[in-house]
Amino acid sequence: MEPQQTVRDVWRHHITGLLDQALERNDATISDIAGAITTTILAGRHVYAFGAGHSLALVNEMYRRAGGMKIVRPVWNEELLSRADPEAAGKLENQAGYYARLTDGLDWGPGDLCWVISNSGRNPLVIELAQEARRHGVTVVGLVSAEHSGTVSAAAGLPKLPEIADYLLDNAGVFGDAALDITGLAERMAPTSTIIGAALIHATWAEVAERLVARGHIPEVWGSANRGQAPRLIALNAGPRGIDRGENQLTVMGGSVMVEMSGPWAGARCGCCPAGACPIGAGRRALSPAPRSPAPARP
Repeated sequence: MEPQQTVRDVWRHHITGLLDQALERNDATISDIAGAITTTILAGRHVYAFGAGHSLALVNEMYRRAGGMKIVRPVWNEELLSRADPEAAGKLENQAGYYARLTDGLDWGPGDLCWVISNSGRNPLVIELAQEARRHGVTVVGLVSAEHSGTVSAAAGLPKLPEIADYLLDNAGVFGDAALDITGLAERMAPTSTIIGAALIHATWAEVAERLVARGHIPEVWGSANRGQAPRLIALNAGPRGIDRGENQLTVMGGSVMVEMSGPWAGARCGCCPAGACPIGAGRRALSPAPRSPAPARP
């Protein structure tokens, strides 16, 4: 007799399957968006990101996030971010004209790009902000649930986000976002929009990074602020044969790597320069860590 499937099993199979489905479904669009963002960055223009309600979580995925590019400019204010009033975010999403408090004074225009994230793609704040971006010649990248957005009606007198966006990603979520039926509960649980949305966003930015590096433009990327005394990679020039990562060293064959050393890596020595002739500078070394002193023998 097979063991009964737990709700955890159901969730794991659902979310992993949905992740594969969403990435495959959006593959061509991800490539197109990555191309548009690359063009924006190389032209010296700006990338903005906006989301209201819980979609703010996905704006945070792009702003000051380890592994994210520093170019992203969030479109928000203290009132939109506040959690003092749990009902405020929902009210602001539906307040006509509120977008002006967020966009007045923005230095945006042709050549810029703005992510606009909304699971339903229908709330007035989202739609009016996307329309304002388009009026200024800004390229709009929308991220919605196509099923949810296609099911609900538009706000009075307004289109929905899929009708405005230049590029549209679909998080493949169901109507209502939550995916699991739990016996005894009237509402479903386990929403998917944040997990899948984050995966689509990071897939896009990873391709942007690859494209930029291929064009000779090295973007600034946020690193974790909580790495303690680990060595920090500050520059990398991979050689034609790539990178060999050993347990205690990072060797770039045919190229060079600079690492800012601290802790057990302090005093690391360069494996390619004569003693005292390291060009990297004081306080920085390359390649392999300094040899450790043997542990004292126990009596």
